[in-house]
Amino acid sequence: AIAACRRSRRHSADSRPSIAELATPAIDVPKWKLLFSPLPGPTDVVFTGYGNTGSGTDGAVNADGLLRRTVTNRIDVLASPSDIAQAIYLLSGEAPPNVSPTFTADVYIYDFDPPSGVRIGADGLPYANLGGDATEREGSAAPGDSGGPLIVPSLGDNLLAGVVSGGFYYPVDAPEAGYGQFAFYQPLSLYWDWIVDNNFYRYVGAKGGDGDWFDPDHWAERLDPAYQVLTGAGVVNGLPDTPALGANGVGANFGEICIEGAGCLNMADANNPESDTPRFPVSGPGSSGFVPNNGFYGPDGAVRFYDVTLSEAGTTRLAGFAEIDALTVAGAARLDIAREAGLALAIGTETYGGWIDVDGLLQTPTFTGAAGLLTGSGRVRAYSFQSAMGVGPGDFGELGTLTLQTDALLAAENVLQIDVARSGADRLAVIADPEAAQPSTGGLILGGLLVLNPLAADRPRAGDRFTIVSAEGGFLNDFDGVADLPGVLSGELVYGANAIDLLIEAGLYADIADMSDASQAPYARLLDAARGPADGPLAGLYDGLDFLEGEELSAGLRSLAPLGLQNAEVLGRLQTESVARAVADRAPLGVKNAGAFIAYGQGRGDGLSPAFDAKTQIESEWLVGGGEARLGSATVGGA
Repeated sequence: AIAACRRSRRHSADSRPSIAELATPAIDVPKWKLLFSPLPGPTDVVFTGYGNTGSGTDGAVNADGLLRRTVTNRIDVLASPSDIAQAIYLLSGEAPPNVSPTFTADVYIYDFDPPSGVRIGADGLPYANLGGDATEREGSAAPGDSGGPLIVPSLGDNLLAGVVSGGFYYPVDAPEAGYGQFAFYQPLSLYWDWIVDNNFYRYVGAKGGDGDWFDPDHWAERLDPAYQVLTGAGVVNGLPDTPALGANGVGANFGEICIEGAGCLNMADANNPESDTPRFPVSGPGSSGFVPNNGFYGPDGAVRFYDVTLSEAGTTRLAGFAEIDALTVAGAARLDIAREAGLALAIGTETYGGWIDVDGLLQTPTFTGAAGLLTGSGRVRAYSFQSAMGVGPGDFGELGTLTLQTDALLAAENVLQIDVARSGADRLAVIADPEAAQPSTGGLILGGLLVLNPLAADRPRAGDRFTIVSAEGGFLNDFDGVADLPGVLSGELVYGANAIDLLIEAGLYADIADMSDASQAPYARLLDAARGPADGPLAGLYDGLDFLEGEELSAGLRSLAPLGLQNAEVLGRLQTESVARAVADRAPLGVKNAGAFIAYGQGRGDGLSPAFDAKTQIESEWLVGGGEARLGSATVGGA
């Protein structure tokens, strides 16, 4: 349904460019382009419409308006109907019956050529023509076709150059819309300024830097991808560098008009006096001073719909409620939707980079994430959700639950990061939306990489268990891979019908330490043997070591050894009287009045053989470990 229609004020009595606004968005239909440059000369075209039907011989005699016709023809002339009428008069002595002498604005004109090439009417009189032969599916516009598109496939796909406005014919008694009729089209090139200024649909983008969504100076219009111009390189997205002429008869005309037996007249020089003021649009690319929010906010209360792109570096903050048609996020741009805020879309959301942080509501018919980040503790409501991006519930380093109210797909390229702490873990929650126009069950198709990230300030411990993904509609498939916790701990995924739990399990230090290093191996074995409950007296020590790998782990294990006893060499006898003081509280234990130690030493020296008859070389090493904790007024320990 058409909700609003605006007609150009820059028109003569017979010209009629207008723009219609639909009550609901048209989705999944071909996107057409508008040619704002004049056609360079005679051009093959296609026309389609629902007007009257008939034949070239009888004219348009059927007016049911139910059938769509698609025909071909060739634009032969760019001139005004007044110019054509004068030329016919000069060639025949008669004027066409339905052409206003004041219609001096240039239009595109074609004629309806018979396939036989014989241009003699039923009355035996020759009729005016524009030269050339009939095209393969020759046809013409008829009553009821007004406003239909002039399609120019020879210059580009889905390219429009004008709209049908009317027709006329000569001789006077020729059948309406029959052979010999002239049909004329308003060139978009004459009114491109008015189209840019009055287009209901606006492509806009945020300027670089941080800013508020409702700040009019934060935004600038972008070039509408439908606007096209002719250049030496062909048809390209752009605007003319010369002003629109409007309802004018000045400019470069082309073509000729002929009558059998009377000759032809060239229309190239048939210019009329200037009747309109050439002008550029006052809006368009680069203009600012607006807020992207669908509604009647344009000049004179005109409706506006916004297609928003965030691609410049900077953060756009939305702290209220706004509605737009479409959102694209790319580059280094970021959109923050605050906890009490919401963004509603009529078409959908696409990401090719950038970052969307949703702590409030993002309501979009479709969400397609090809790249970039999606984070937050809010809700995304959609008919469909497909992600090949990075998804992180909460904020990085802060736990949270990101809710997807939809049926969701995590593609093979998707990366889901779950932060894990002693106090809990992130969660991705997929829930049903039975009341939606397209109801969803809250199902989740799994794929991509799961990354487990321990929070340094609150590290999880072996034995902890958390729900990290839930789906009311159940799961299909598994994650393609898991980037596990660093160090000796690992995450075991426990799949249920509607939830995936993460169970933290401890491996062996002996499996990841350099066991060929005598300064590490004993401590690795001791740590493996001494691990106790997650809240035991040694838990703090493990907190500091469990997430170390490589050189960091080597340094951590070496740090447990008393330096005075490493590689101790004694001569004549082994001395073991001095044992290192307990190593306690190397990492925050989380338990007051508790301590632990481990110590290692080795020695080498000369001694006597068992028969006491000769000297021999003695090598030895030792391990000591223990812990203590205060329980009330008593202290309990062991070694």
